[in-house]
Amino acid sequence: MASVKVASLLLKTLAKPIAGSIKQQAKEHPRFNEFCISIAQRFHRFESQMRMQFLDYEKSKIRPLNDVKAVEQGANLLSELIVFGVAVTTIVLETWRSTNSSKKQKEELKQTLTQLQEQIDAQADNMQSLKDQLQSQTEQYQLLRGQLQSQADILNQLSQTKVVKQQLQSVNQLSQQIL
Repeated sequence: MASVKVASLLLKTLAKPIAGSIKQQAKEHPRFNEFCISIAQRFHRFESQMRMQFLDYEKSKIRPLNDVKAVEQGANLLSELIVFGVAVTTIVLETWRSTNSSKKQKEELKQTLTQLQEQIDAQADNMQSLKDQLQSQTEQYQLLRGQLQSQADILNQLSQTKVVKQQLQSVNQLSQQIL
């Protein structure tokens, strides 16, 4: 991201000397001079027509610019178009990069959310399985507790029966001794 901004700043900085070079070349080379004059004259006519139309001036014949002024304005127009083009290109590229970065982040977030949802679903299934196991073990515990209680009751009855037998034996022994 920082490298893109540095590169755009470098392009903007380089565009200004290129614009100055265009102005110099327009003054020195005849073909480029004519090209700048034709651009300046067209722009002058367009600008004058727009001004007359928007300001409700009476339409009159538009006088052309003199060659020196036309060369200067044409070169200025071209140099400004270059600087503007570089700026627009930089903005478009930065917007495109930002959009792609944003789309990538959204996609990564979507994948992360999907993974988290899958983990939540797996944990919910695991929790349900544990609840089922707990219920089953609780039922087994209750069953075993009931069986243990039954055996305790039986042992209790047996111990009472044994005590009664011992008492009977004691009574029998005593009765035999007495008799």
